[in-house]
Amino acid sequence: MLLPCAGIRPSSFLTKEKPLKIRILESLASSAHGSHGPGDVVDWKDSTEAKQLIASGAAEAVKSGGKKKTETASKAEEVETATAE
Repeated sequence: MLLPCAGIRPSSFLTKEKPLKIRILESLASSAHGSHGPGDVVDWKDSTEAKQLIASGAAEAVKSGGKKKTETASKAEEVETATAE
């Protein structure tokens, strides 16, 4: 059994937290998550940290849309072209 040291939270892979999808609003760098710029959407592995970023205004939560937008092919319309005789 793993016991966390005093003052240290067990990491998200031990507590089985779900990652939280956030949009970065300010440039930030993290040794664990890399560097991200404004507009980047990332799955932040530690939901507690993600909530802290949202509370500080450095990020915003991204709502899962459920269905993904997919592009489908459509029937091409016939186009009239001019010809030189």
